[in-house]
Amino acid sequence: VMSHELRTPLNAILGLSDLLCQGVHGDLNAKQHEYSECIHSSGEHLLALISDILDLSKVEAGREELELVPIVVADLCTYCLSIVQERADAGGLRLRQAIDPQLDLCIADERRLRQMILNLLSNAVKFTPAGEVTLSITKHPHSIHFTVTDTGIGIAPDQLPTLFRPFHQLDSRLNRRYEGTGLGLALTQRLAQLHGGEVTVESTLGQGSRFTIVLPDRPATEAHFRAALAQISPPPLPREERYRRRILLVQADVQQAQTICDYLVGLNYDVVHQAKFADPIADLHQHQPGALLLALPQHEEANFTLLKRLREQPDLVQLPVIILTDLTVRSDRYLEAGATAMLCQPIGLMQLESTLLRYL
Repeated sequence: VMSHELRTPLNAILGLSDLLCQGVHGDLNAKQHEYSECIHSSGEHLLALISDILDLSKVEAGREELELVPIVVADLCTYCLSIVQERADAGGLRLRQAIDPQLDLCIADERRLRQMILNLLSNAVKFTPAGEVTLSITKHPHSIHFTVTDTGIGIAPDQLPTLFRPFHQLDSRLNRRYEGTGLGLALTQRLAQLHGGEVTVESTLGQGSRFTIVLPDRPATEAHFRAALAQISPPPLPREERYRRRILLVQADVQQAQTICDYLVGLNYDVVHQAKFADPIADLHQHQPGALLLALPQHEEANFTLLKRLREQPDLVQLPVIILTDLTVRSDRYLEAGATAMLCQPIGLMQLESTLLRYL
């Protein structure tokens, strides 16, 4: 409930400011554009702070339960690097990856492992003025190492003992220069420990840092391989061009729906919005969308039933169904029930566009 109450106002702040920044409904003058970008960046900073506080409090209260699943290592690496690619490009940094050829799968909580790696990658990009950032994944006798190495500013030896304390940043000068919550490393360490592992760090001031997430190596069985392959969605079947850019949005929150509709219409999508389904099968047959954007209510079993019912229809098996939800929802069960992808709210409009392009 707290997560919903804190995140919901940010949907409007981030979504509408994003629309203004991109000039979907007309160009802004220079000062208006500056203000809109400031509102958007401040909203993103607030969202990061809220997310980290809620996550850390949940872990430290012992209420975080891991769902260990097989993860395709190459896909994990590609996904995490793609998230920080834009920021790296903006800073003129090279991103590299190195995956142990012996390593196909790892067993971990996928959402939390992504979060840990992204925390380290984001820090590396933020604190590296020039050079490169490398994500390497290596197999060891009893563990798997996820290592992020950078050529950045480095960390002084006297700062290392306090590095994983909540709300700790390197020093007051860096607080002013580099925006952050001081919670990312603390949360990463707690999540690694929850997996039975740890986070280690090596750093030389002025030369760079090397952070490693060490997780226990849980052997992947043949059943795990089959489960991992089953999670890879087949490409959608060809559809008639007149329906390809039609999007059916089912979203009860009118303000959030209006933001999404305005953005997609500005990109020349044909968007149909409904507050809820009258009859899911009949509505989809009537509109014949190229993709379904579905904001589900907090009734999980009914949601799973709905998704399974859609996938039982031969003509809807390949329909991209993109679930709009928040970080408190576990994605794996929805993906198993038939969802094509999950997007966390507040939704980045560029992320929404790239997801639609991927499946359409």
